[in-house]
Amino acid sequence: MKPSTSLLISLRDKSKLVDVKKKKWRRGKANRCFQNAAFFSADRKGFEIVSGWLVGDNFEGLGTVFLPHYWVLHTPSGEYFDTTPTAEEDIQLYEYVLDMDIYLNLTRTSYVPPPVRLRESGILQVCLSETQFVDIETIDIKHLYSLIRSLD
Repeated sequence: MKPSTSLLISLRDKSKLVDVKKKKWRRGKANRCFQNAAFFSADRKGFEIVSGWLVGDNFEGLGTVFLPHYWVLHTPSGEYFDTTPTAEEDIQLYEYVLDMDIYLNLTRTSYVPPPVRLRESGILQVCLSETQFVDIETIDIKHLYSLIRSLD
């Protein structure tokens, strides 16, 4: 487990590291994880949408990014599958951290909170745009969603 994954789990009470297998799905589209998981689970019995974080690699001066993400759970087997294709140029090895608060706090207009960056110094920052970052003390999902709504 990556050190940044351990930190994320320590900051999010009900979160846990899970093993997720990639699932090729012809209707899956890159950067559309919520739609992919929602449509896949709606079309198939025994699947449900789940949420959490993708923990990326550590890029030295840039830090590590925690990306909010959705995938599916096959309830009969307990296995997790990611129906969202990864972009060819994305060479990171992601770890999946289950955190259902992302799903439980979505609204009609906001279903993915902004990503969080862990700096080398240990500072957490919310990414509001490619160039705008705001320091945060902890990862509070309701607060993250409110930041998105305030930008609308």
